[in-house]
Amino acid sequence: MKTERGMTVKKNQNKDNMEQTAGNSKKTAKAEEKEKIDSNKSEAEAKAEKEKAETQEKQETKEKSEAQEKPEEKDKKNDGDDKEKPSDIDLLKAYLGQTLEELQRLKEENSKLKEENENLNERISLCKDKFERLVAEYENFRRRTAVEKENISLDVKSKVVLALLPVLDNLERAMPFAGTNSESFEKGVEMTLRQFYDAFKSLGVEEIEAQNAVFNPEYHEAVMHVEDENLGEGIITEVFQKGYKIGDKVVRHSVVKVAN
Repeated sequence: MKTERGMTVKKNQNKDNMEQTAGNSKKTAKAEEKEKIDSNKSEAEAKAEKEKAETQEKQETKEKSEAQEKPEEKDKKNDGDDKEKPSDIDLLKAYLGQTLEELQRLKEENSKLKEENENLNERISLCKDKFERLVAEYENFRRRTAVEKENISLDVKSKVVLALLPVLDNLERAMPFAGTNSESFEKGVEMTLRQFYDAFKSLGVEEIEAQNAVFNPEYHEAVMHVEDENLGEGIITEVFQKGYKIGDKVVRHSVVKVAN
């Protein structure tokens, strides 16, 4: 019994020793790992500080070099920087180019509008010409109608007068014989003649001048010719039948005898 209990105790002690050893080993590994991390961290920090120092040293060297740089080289460098950055002149040129393009566009648009305006003016001119022609044609038509109306009126009057002329002729022929008859006959014929003359006057009928006048074919019709040294050329010596006119329209030509 004692032997078994002793073995058990010993076994437990061994177990505790093993656990203690394992725990110590674990602590040792953690410590080593921590030391390793701290070591790496220190190396990284040292490396970073070294790089920072080197960078700062390079910057200082560059600044010293730039401070000692020749003015000409510095100007060239500045010129290079200026070339990379647009200057005010370049910006102004760009703005001017845009302005010129806009101006050209406006000129083209203005040219199109001008062409359209010219086309409209041409159409207006054509319409105006047509209107003026229509007005002129209407005025011509109105005048022509008025003239035709006047001619119709003259034609009607001429026909009336032409129908009455034979009666007038007979009355005038009867006058030379009135002295051999009664006084009442003569007065009746004279009164009839006056009535005819008044009627003609109201119609605008005028007797064409013929006796001792110069022959005019527009108003006179020559049926006889006589030589007379005492008379001038083309003088009407005798009227066989009186002529009449209304205005410028001849109703009947005068039938006459012409001298020389």
